[in-house]
Amino acid sequence: MFDGTRLSNKDGDCLHQFVRAVEALIKPEIAKTRAQFAHRISQTFTLANDETRDRLLQLFDLRSYVEHMNLVHDALQGDEPTRIAVVKRRARQIDLLARTAFRTDADIDAF
Repeated sequence: MFDGTRLSNKDGDCLHQFVRAVEALIKPEIAKTRAQFAHRISQTFTLANDETRDRLLQLFDLRSYVEHMNLVHDALQGDEPTRIAVVKRRARQIDLLARTAFRTDADIDAF
């Protein structure tokens, strides 16, 4: 999570680090990571609805693009300014989510 606060999000690196931090907290099973990421977060930290699930799946997909050395903006549809705006918005959202989930060590241990 600390890496995410220090990195630029130009290539999605900040977003990638925050998603990984939250992913580590929820401990998804191998080969079920994407689905469990969206499900477990929506059941504990966010609203459990279709819109939230779609956003969480998109966050995971954006993370995957960066993880596999692809350009994060290529994961999205639309013109370049729109894709850049979406990546920036998602980075802010996952930053807030990570900071909320990791408020204190006691919160993490209780979870």
